[in-house]
Order: sequence, then structure tokens, then C-alpha cells
Amino acid sequence: MTINEITVGQFQAVYSIQKGTGDELDKITDMVAILTGRTAAEVDDMSLSEFNTVSREIRAMLENPLPEAKPKRIIKAGGKEYGIIYEPGKLRAGQYVEYQGWIKGDIIENLHLIMASI
Repeated sequence: MTINEITVGQFQAVYSIQKGTGDELDKITDMVAILTGRTAAEVDDMSLSEFNTVSREIRAMLENPLPEAKPKRIIKAGGKEYGIIYEPGKLRAGQYVEYQGWIKGDIIENLHLIMASI
């Protein structure tokens, strides 16, 4: 499992779990569920060796810095293609106002809203 294989929603959920309170076992259990698409009950039913393997992959992924990548001009989501405008001067006024509001908060938590705005 690599950071390039997870969705924005999964990234945001894992980020939220990391920031939260609670013990590390509960956090990693929740992360395993999110990143494998399993329910909490399914994670509880995993063999210990499989759980440990997936947990190690997740920890390794989170310990590495985010990879550097060039911004994409077009992204695909839900079978549709969307163009992204990175230059603020090219945004419509409404887009710019929305964007400014979202970046004042937590960038990761608002990432999906920021992307929808631009």
C-alpha cells in the first residue's frame, strides 16, 4: 500500500484519526478498516499476522514524507474528468471567495472542498 493508492477521503479520514485522542491500537485498527475497505468487525476477524502486516504497511506509509509530484491539470473522479485552475487570477470571483474561505481552516480537512472550488 502506498500513499498514491489512497483516495482524498481516505487520506482525510486517516489524518483525522491521527489527530484524535485514543490509544494507538484503536487508531491503527480504524486506519486498517478505512484503508482496506473493511468494517470494524471484519478487521477484528482478521488473523493477527494479516493485521500486523497491514498495520506495518500503514505505519511505513505514514512515516515517509509525501512524495513530490507535479500538479495535474485534469483529474478523474467518478468517471468524469475535471480541469483544475491553479492560478488565482484565472478563477471566477465566486471560486476565489470560496477558495479563500476553505484555506483559512485546516487544509487537509478541507482538501475536497478546496479541490471542488478550483
